[in-house]
Amino acid sequence: MKSIRYIAEYIALLIALVFFKCLTPQKASDVGGKVASFIGPRLAVSRKALRNIELSFPEKSHNDHLNILRGMWDNLGRVLAEYPHIRTLISKYVSYNEDDLEQLKATDKQIMFISGHFANWELFIPAAYSHFNLIVAGVYRAPNNPHVARLLARMRDPHGTLTHFEKSKSGFMGLTKFVKSGGVAGFLTDQKLNQGPEVDFFGRPAKTGTAFIQLAKKYDCAVIPARIIRKDGCAFEISFAAALDLTQDDITILNTMHRHYEDWIRETPSQWLWLHRRWKDA
Repeated sequence: MKSIRYIAEYIALLIALVFFKCLTPQKASDVGGKVASFIGPRLAVSRKALRNIELSFPEKSHNDHLNILRGMWDNLGRVLAEYPHIRTLISKYVSYNEDDLEQLKATDKQIMFISGHFANWELFIPAAYSHFNLIVAGVYRAPNNPHVARLLARMRDPHGTLTHFEKSKSGFMGLTKFVKSGGVAGFLTDQKLNQGPEVDFFGRPAKTGTAFIQLAKKYDCAVIPARIIRKDGCAFEISFAAALDLTQDDITILNTMHRHYEDWIRETPSQWLWLHRRWKDA
């Protein structure tokens, strides 16, 4: 039964992606956002997201919470609809600040990026290759459906040049070898972990991994917090914060990282993926 369900899911996703590919990037993004913002809030999984939003913004009204939830689903629908247009989006719809580019050029160390599920996070790695000439290797958790996993892997690597490592022990070993050879690693560090130190995130403890810190210290990397912002429809901007101070202890480093994330999320709360069980009390 599982194999039949996997094939059905793959076919449904393939049909949706073919449909979105027939539209312009802006139209596809708009349609995907409207459909998801209508269906998403009605799904049971939205209760978890709404609870996260309520606990993170207790000062906001219930209507504000619902608007953030709808905005999150709008963004998530856009992410899906934008998969067939990743190559076009990178070349025509992604911009960056020249000062940020100068920051990268002035960095005399090997670079490591940390980021989270902001806006369309799938664009960052291929955009870094196209705009900054950086081959960034990311760590990802593959979907349980192997057919869907292969389809999305092809979509997120339009140039066929990028390296991805699966979230596993062997995957991390592969990433370590990649960094050792001088490669640029990218981590999404905003997801729930079952181990690691607890660090304050929106006023509540959240377990956070330190693997990227140990890897960066071992190979003397400059760890740069990065995000991609949805400016309007399917237009995006990449921006960076100052490199983290790795001479500090791990907890201080993680606190600094989370302050960046909090500031960015407060700025555009609907552009972050609230569906994760980031906090054990949620």
